[in-house]
Amino acid sequence: MKQRTLLILNKTAGLGQETTLLEKLRRRLEGRIGQEVDAESTEGHAQVTQVTTEFLRSNKCPVAIIVAGGGGTLRAVVEAVCRKRPAALKDNSVTLAQLRLGSGNVLAKHFGIPKDPLKGIDMIADGIKNRRTTMHPIIQAQHNKRILYGATLCGLGQFGKVPGDLARWHERYERTRRFLGDMIGIEKVTLLEYPVALLIRCIGCTFTPRCSDDITITIRHKHNDIRLLAGAIMTFPLNKLPFNPTASGKPPSVSAHLIPWKPSSALLLVIAPRFVSRRAIDINLTTNDILTIEEKGTHEFFLDEDPETFNGRLSLGCAGRLPFITGEK
Repeated sequence: MKQRTLLILNKTAGLGQETTLLEKLRRRLEGRIGQEVDAESTEGHAQVTQVTTEFLRSNKCPVAIIVAGGGGTLRAVVEAVCRKRPAALKDNSVTLAQLRLGSGNVLAKHFGIPKDPLKGIDMIADGIKNRRTTMHPIIQAQHNKRILYGATLCGLGQFGKVPGDLARWHERYERTRRFLGDMIGIEKVTLLEYPVALLIRCIGCTFTPRCSDDITITIRHKHNDIRLLAGAIMTFPLNKLPFNPTASGKPPSVSAHLIPWKPSSALLLVIAPRFVSRRAIDINLTTNDILTIEEKGTHEFFLDEDPETFNGRLSLGCAGRLPFITGEK
């Protein structure tokens, strides 16, 4: 059965994208893979999910979906795939790829996709033709009867509150961020923003311990009460994070890392993160495992850079895996 291909552009990704870019990418992709490509321009994650869902509904055959956007756009596509075609988490019927058009693009960078979108689409086209893919685990988060999915990273504790802080900063200082993005590139701006926001959070925790989270974690019927400083659920190693994740696509698993609060830990998390990470609780989560976090009240966390909140209980695990097109080996 012939594979169908969808190219989906989020015009709001990064600092905004030109509508003409979609047609340039489509022509280049069709010329390289030798078949017609469905191309859709969208504005925002909700529309991305809607378009992806409709494409999957109309095409029961194997498909490739190329995401021209950032981490949030990729997550919107992953959400649609996991909900509309959950069998893809096992049968490889949906292959994904991402161009670096967002502010972070950490997964696309991890897979070796070039920053230039035209060079990136050439590499992805070559990956489609030569079936150059790798299996990548997918995070599942459940709270308040909602099931969410992500491909990159889930942040908890003070780390989990950073994207919410940044969203508020962006709203207040949009012109400054856009100016810096035009000057040095939006990816570099993001690399600067995250540690600054985390440092501010950690300074607050150093002098006000109550700002850390008192949680109960449950894994494999074992309970543990800790005061959480920061945590992450990871799908691959990130140079900026001081953990050595055991996540894998074969068999699928994600890696949880939880750092308990101690008087010296907060500032050291920014100044000497590798030292603090030695105190972390490290847990490998397969598709059979669920890590439950219970905490009074409403709390922020993030999934693939998108701010989220949960009330009382958050369950985390591995939903399965999806094939991603990678750069040249």
